[in-house]
Amino acid sequence: MYHVLGGWTHYLDRKVVELDGLRLGGLSGVVGDPRKPLRRSDEEFVEWIERLLDDGAEILVLHDGPEIPDRRLRGQASIRGALERARPTLVLRGHCHWNEAVARLANGTQIVNAHEKVVVLERAASDE
Repeated sequence: MYHVLGGWTHYLDRKVVELDGLRLGGLSGVVGDPRKPLRRSDEEFVEWIERLLDDGAEILVLHDGPEIPDRRLRGQASIRGALERARPTLVLRGHCHWNEAVARLANGTQIVNAHEKVVVLERAASDE
């Protein structure tokens, strides 16, 4: 945990943290030549997605993300495959612009493209 500008931030790369009962996992970088900065091979990227979800991440924060070819939304086919093989989750991703901010995969996983956007999560009010 890092203290930044009066608040607490968490470096999520390759780890899951629990915040107020919510498990967030993250993976930085993009799919590419691992000899270059902030790049991971396709296989390594998929392996880390699977690990983070196996570790109980309820929300997955990725820099790179899945493609949605039928809607012409850019990304990686390998990432889409890994997410579709897992239990449904919420994914926040960036890296490339989509004309649509939200997409859903076949297994129910929701993808929010946060490129040039701010995502604010708020706990639903309880009925108590």
